[in-house]
Amino acid sequence: SGGGTGGSGNVNVSDSVSWSANNILTLTASNNVNVNASITATGATAGIAINPNTANGSETASGTGVFNLGSGATINLPNVSATSTTAFVLGGTAYTVINSLGAAGSTTGQDLQGINGGLAGHYVLGGNIDATATSGWNSGAGFAPVGNSTTNFTGSFDGLGHTISNLTINLPSTNYVGLFGDAGTGSIIKNVGLVGGSVAGHTYVGDLAGFASNITNSYSTGNVSGSSSGSFMGGLAGFASNITNSYATGNVSGAGGGNYIGGLVGQTLFVSNSYASGSVNGGGNSIDVGGLVGSNYGTIINTYATGNVTGYMHVGGLVGFNHSLINTSYSSGQVSGTLNVGGLVGFGGSVLNSYWDKTTSGQTTSAGGGTVLSFAWGLALSGLTQANYSGFDFTNTWYMVEGSTRPFLRVEWSSNITNAHQLQLMGMNLAANYTLANNIDLAAALADPSGMWGTQSATVLTGITSGFAPIGTLASYFTGKFDGLGHTISNLTIELPTTVFVGLFGIAGTGSLIQNVGLVGGNVSGNNAVGGLVGFSYGTISTS
Repeated sequence: SGGGTGGSGNVNVSDSVSWSANNILTLTASNNVNVNASITATGATAGIAINPNTANGSETASGTGVFNLGSGATINLPNVSATSTTAFVLGGTAYTVINSLGAAGSTTGQDLQGINGGLAGHYVLGGNIDATATSGWNSGAGFAPVGNSTTNFTGSFDGLGHTISNLTINLPSTNYVGLFGDAGTGSIIKNVGLVGGSVAGHTYVGDLAGFASNITNSYSTGNVSGSSSGSFMGGLAGFASNITNSYATGNVSGAGGGNYIGGLVGQTLFVSNSYASGSVNGGGNSIDVGGLVGSNYGTIINTYATGNVTGYMHVGGLVGFNHSLINTSYSSGQVSGTLNVGGLVGFGGSVLNSYWDKTTSGQTTSAGGGTVLSFAWGLALSGLTQANYSGFDFTNTWYMVEGSTRPFLRVEWSSNITNAHQLQLMGMNLAANYTLANNIDLAAALADPSGMWGTQSATVLTGITSGFAPIGTLASYFTGKFDGLGHTISNLTIELPTTVFVGLFGIAGTGSLIQNVGLVGGNVSGNNAVGGLVGFSYGTISTS
């Protein structure tokens, strides 16, 4: 960052970088190092050293510089040794690069399971890890959570944009259950996705963590379940002090008699820029059950939940029991319970600039208690209208397609598309280069009345039937690149009979490239210039 012209002092990686030689790439900035595109080093002794907040040439350290990994970016170190002290170094601290699952009972400190042998260490993932084998470990109990209430994980874990797939943990009588059982004070978990799999425990149960201090830029898609009277259960974490830029899509189910059950987290002190979409069922006599958070003791801001919620007492579409503040958030899932049941909040606290859909929730009130400063009200047929979300910042925080979708969080956007939300969010940047990371089936997302497209069903008549909103319109063409990498998109539905230029891509402009993708099934209807993949193209379509 020590250039001849004064600037912000940042180093920005905006295009992919790769090398096969055994060299070390060093990125030094007086302020931030922002990696917004993938970096790959395949050499066995290659590495990367990242030095934010470091004096560089004539520029002094800013005092606040950090390392940021952009959405969709990864740092790939697939062939380095876990014993290397130079493969990944951040701010002078050497991290152990994890590239293998390990074996049941491992305590090596050099594989995923083996982190239990080094609970104060610093770890990164060098690539994706397939944890399918854990379903057969320990007589069916699966993976042993990293850290417990006696010996916490106190280090740091950075997934570097990678995923852990098909993790199985089946410990229904055990507390502190998740990939990380108990990540204690000062620990950090970030930039990792858990895909598929399932986690079962008793109390403090989550896919990523049973108990955690700080989670950021992370997600989970697996289901979480608890046993009878089990408490503190969430799709991502059972309890977490702070969660930012994260989401959970799996279902969460208790067996009754438990407290603090949420789609994202059971109980928390702070959540921002996060969402949950799975169903939450607390079971009989469950208390403090919410679509996002079961029990909130701090601030929840810029969040949403779309899953159905069922509990006994203090049941809300977003939060079951709100002890503090909710701001600029919304919920749309069906909410069912017996005592203190609300569309947005079951009981307590203060609510500002936040909303629920009374049509899909089945609730006409939000029994919040506390102060009556709430600006929340039910949205009948207008949850897809931007003007009805007063207080939302649609320039920097939120994004929606008027008349077609509910509000998405802008932090969900990714150039590496893994889900239906990210597919729709290509509309945020029509000039970017996208890849499809996996097959996507849109059937469930586009048919869900409480989902992002608000489609009516036989039982919930929302009045919204338009389906997916085409990427690129007559006003703004898609001019970027989209590479499906041989993957498919199934059951695309678009119902716009009076609209021209209709398809997954409405209009693709000059210089655009759409390739290597297949559309399977679905139905697309429009008025003129209508196609399954592209309505009208000035660019190139190849191998699709």
